[in-house]
Amino acid sequence: MAFNDNHKSVSDSEPVFLYSITVGTVTYRHTAAELPITVGAQTWAVHQGIIHSEVSDTGDAAANEVTISLGHTHPVAVYLSSFIPTEEINVKIFLLERGDSAEEMPLFWSGVFTNYRQHFPTFDLICAPADYENNKQAMSPVWGPDCQWTQYDGNCQLNPGAFVESGTVVSTSGLTINTTADLTAIGAKHFQGGYVEISGAFGSERAWILLQTGNNVDVERVLPGMVDGIAINVYPSCRGIFTRCDTVFGNRQRFVGAPYANNVNHYRGDGVNATTRNSTT
Repeated sequence: MAFNDNHKSVSDSEPVFLYSITVGTVTYRHTAAELPITVGAQTWAVHQGIIHSEVSDTGDAAANEVTISLGHTHPVAVYLSSFIPTEEINVKIFLLERGDSAEEMPLFWSGVFTNYRQHFPTFDLICAPADYENNKQAMSPVWGPDCQWTQYDGNCQLNPGAFVESGTVVSTSGLTINTTADLTAIGAKHFQGGYVEISGAFGSERAWILLQTGNNVDVERVLPGMVDGIAINVYPSCRGIFTRCDTVFGNRQRFVGAPYANNVNHYRGDGVNATTRNSTT
């Protein structure tokens, strides 16, 4: 029997939920059933106590949040308890009918992790629906001297791989990283405002560079995969400054700012225009 044949039957319906939690490059698959379930090439392991809150579809994004409860020893729970994630955490809930010979798995709900709530022995993942980003209001461009794009994003279109400096981590002290990467060839603070990247248990781990001193960088967070000797990539920042965008990165055609504008608002009658007008009347 197919999924719908079982699901619409009072006597034959035996639904079970399957949960997929993806952190970077690692996916955990769990079931609320009493035994592991294998569908195709994927095995969904039993995670005792896994459950989700009511799923709703209203016009209020906050009301559409879904909470998935895990045990406090789950690897994702341990990770989030100690570190701020640098990779998006995606969650999917599937529905399977035990008697479905076709093993159809319709997607019941999908979303992204936004926050967590911990109350021993459970750990709750608070997730927003997958269309959460689409419902967010876009920021309107505002007037200013500096560029409004985020460097290396789809608007800036710079390839970070063209400007990276690679090396290994010599040592760490708190949030300070010393690396063999050559960070001073272009300028003393060329990488300040950029980011570092290493390979961790869940994929790439990144941290923003707050300060650069020689081959030392101070970052804004602890990276769980950081150890001495690990390979590290360091990416520079334009810091939104036109001269750096133009001369260092060669990307002036996509600069969105007004670097040569002064502080005079001519539409308000300030400055030179106002003085000239008053002197001729």
